[in-house]
Amino acid sequence: MQQCSKDDRNVVDSTKLRFEKFRISEKLSKWVQEKTTIRVEIDSFTIWLTGKEDLTKIDRGWKGEPIEELSEIKHENRFEILQKLLPRFSRNGVIEADTVEIDEINFAPPESSKFKCSNLKLHSISNPFAVEWLKKTTEVSGSLKKLDVRCWGQDEQLWPEIAGINVSESLLSELNTNCNDEQLENLKAMN
Repeated sequence: MQQCSKDDRNVVDSTKLRFEKFRISEKLSKWVQEKTTIRVEIDSFTIWLTGKEDLTKIDRGWKGEPIEELSEIKHENRFEILQKLLPRFSRNGVIEADTVEIDEINFAPPESSKFKCSNLKLHSISNPFAVEWLKKTTEVSGSLKKLDVRCWGQDEQLWPEIAGINVSESLLSELNTNCNDEQLENLKAMN
């Protein structure tokens, strides 16, 4: 939609990009050290960035199935490619989705992108990146319907951030919160 005729420019500019689900995850290769696959799922569209150091294979597909004709190899780091890729799915630097899921990430959030969502899941994010992802994914939203945080070993850093978020329906956490009565009273989530 970013490339269009001048006649269609107003329609494209006024179209809101809002997704049902936006998920970013990372998996380590079982066979090759330091090789990972970053998976970006946007509703039924998926992008895989598989690489090691400065060589990345980019696959695209629908419903979890890659389309070989859309595959390409770039001599660029997969994290840099992700930095360039995310703004394509944003409007003014903000990616809007009903649900944002960040899972098993071992890198900091891209500086150029922010997220706006109603529901947020942060699972198994490496220390110290969980706090950074939490800030990036709640900076624009301010409040959430549902928040699910399961990032072990980061209790002391995460809880003050979580306590400052207005969560209206459900707050799930495996953190040892050590919160006081005042912090508990400020929580609005019923679950």
